[in-house]
Amino acid sequence: VKQDKFVSYCQGLPELKEEGGGDLLSEEQLKAAYGRLDSSGTGTEAKEEDLLEHLRVRMICSTVVSMTESLNVKGGKTIRKLDTQEVVEVLDPPSKDESVGLMRVKCRAEKDGKEGYVTMAGNQGTVYMEPYSPVTAMQKKIERSLQELAEAAKEVSKHIESKTEELKSVRSGPLSETRVDLGKIRPRVSKVQYAHSQLKKKVAEADKRMKERLEAEKRKRQEAANQKAAAAIVADVEAVLNESSAAVDAALPPVEKLVADRGAELDNPLKAMDEAEQGIVS
Repeated sequence: VKQDKFVSYCQGLPELKEEGGGDLLSEEQLKAAYGRLDSSGTGTEAKEEDLLEHLRVRMICSTVVSMTESLNVKGGKTIRKLDTQEVVEVLDPPSKDESVGLMRVKCRAEKDGKEGYVTMAGNQGTVYMEPYSPVTAMQKKIERSLQELAEAAKEVSKHIESKTEELKSVRSGPLSETRVDLGKIRPRVSKVQYAHSQLKKKVAEADKRMKERLEAEKRKRQEAANQKAAAAIVADVEAVLNESSAAVDAALPPVEKLVADRGAELDNPLKAMDEAEQGIVS
């Protein structure tokens, strides 16, 4: 599918039209969407498999959860556990297991193709499955990597402290040299911990900037929609005013004549008053 055909097709979709008939998405936004579809990165020709890939509904596992054979949790045979950050493809819309009041979804694990039902969230608020996006997946991966790095650095630091304490009384020999070597390693661990804290700050700042830009784009689109709505209201009011002005202009001359003459020069002043009244009413 060529870019121009994609843009033209999307511009003709009623779902992408506003109430007033305007385009919900600009041509630049549609071109940007097309660029996301094109897996080759050239932005010139997206293939059918590219489109189908983006139409797939996927979720990412945020907490370890069981995949079972049936919708009902009770009595359902467990196929296997889904690991944290594991991605699945949604096969059917979520359904409720009425026996326990949990929303469940049938899905296929991308890792091994296993199919089954998974609980989306627990009764106590634990979220097991979240909507998948490349951004979400990358955020989860970074969070997990940072957590693993912090835990590893903490474990190494504790190990060094423990061994240093054990060798505190050693004054000579190989063990004494080991104690010295452990002392040399400690600054390296501190350096890793500092780098970890700085990286964590940078990730948090990047996440904040991304959210701010998303909110700015939402506000921009909302403001544009509000401006169009306001313009439509103003146009309606102006139409009513114009119609009312025309009616007043039509009714004003006979009234002005009646007032100016006070009925003196009219053969039938009552008839003139009736005509003026009819002009005002109409």
